[in-house]
Parts: sequence; structure tokens; C-alpha cells
Amino acid sequence: MNWEIEIKAHVDDPVEIEKRILSLGARPIRAYQKVDQYYEIPEKSGEVGDGVKDFRLRIDGDKALVTFKDKKRKEGLEMNREGEFTVSDPEMFKVFVSRIGARPRIEKRKRGKAYRLRDLLLELSEVTGLGFFVEIEAIFQSDHELKDPSFIDATELRLFQVLDTLGIPRDRVEARPYTLMLSELKT
Repeated sequence: MNWEIEIKAHVDDPVEIEKRILSLGARPIRAYQKVDQYYEIPEKSGEVGDGVKDFRLRIDGDKALVTFKDKKRKEGLEMNREGEFTVSDPEMFKVFVSRIGARPRIEKRKRGKAYRLRDLLLELSEVTGLGFFVEIEAIFQSDHELKDPSFIDATELRLFQVLDTLGIPRDRVEARPYTLMLSELKT
């Protein structure tokens, strides 16, 4: 399981933001086209944690990954505990999850480029139907740092400093998950 702290913000001029990312010394990692299918598993009424659990099947080139997250949000900052595993046959996995009662909820398509800036991951993406975004993310292998509020505050400060250096106003930070924004488009 990995832990991540991230922010994302709307981008008006992706060409200019890419220039700024590179001017910071960020190293291009790769271009990507990700298709994410989100599934939900409704819990039975009256059980502890009554609600909906979800997970994502991501097709990224020839790789298929299943991801599940425990999320916390704070004013545009997202903190996740994330588990991932690969799937050798995505179509058979879809049949399997249907058989156990999972239902497709929403699909997200995202294409863009990933960059490494020291120990941070930056992604400049176009999300179909929503526009362009930059995501700035710190990834951790354990949660012992995340138990220290001063560490979380320092990480948050670093993420927002990168955002400021890119010239993206803080009012462009998007607190809503992409899936919520996409579902709002349908209503």
C-alpha cells in the first residue's frame, strides 16, 4: 500500500504550464492515455459502514491496474491510502466483478504527460469533458510520516509552492474528485 498527498488545479494554457514545469528542472517520465472504469459495490443496508465501496480498473497502454483508495480531503488537499495490483485479463476481470455484484459507475479518460520533480510527481493532463489539469503529488511507502501533522503541513506547503511557482492561482485548485465532476456533467 502506498500513501499519497496531492493537489490538482485547472489549467488554462497547458502549453505554457508545460514550459514552466520543464523550467523547474522537472524530468519528463512518459506520455500516457489512461481509461479508468470506476465500479461500485453497494453495501447491504444496516451493516456497519453502510454506503458504497468503489474501485477502479485502469487501462494504461498494455497495462491493466486495479486501484482502491481510502481518501481524506482538506481544502483541495487529498490524502490517500492506495492499493494497486495488475490484472492479466481486463475483460475477464470485468466479468468477475459483475458476478460479485460490482456495477460500472463512471468512466474517465485522461491523456497527458508525467514529470518527476525531485521527489514529486507532476502530471499535466486533459480529462475528457473537464479540460486540462495539473496534479502535484508526493508518494510515501509508509504512513509513519503521515501521523505527524507537521509533516503533512510541510508536504502541503511544498505542493502549493510548486503550484505558485507554476503561476497557477490557488483559486484554480479543484477539491472535487474527477468522478464527481464527471457525474455532475451528466445531470
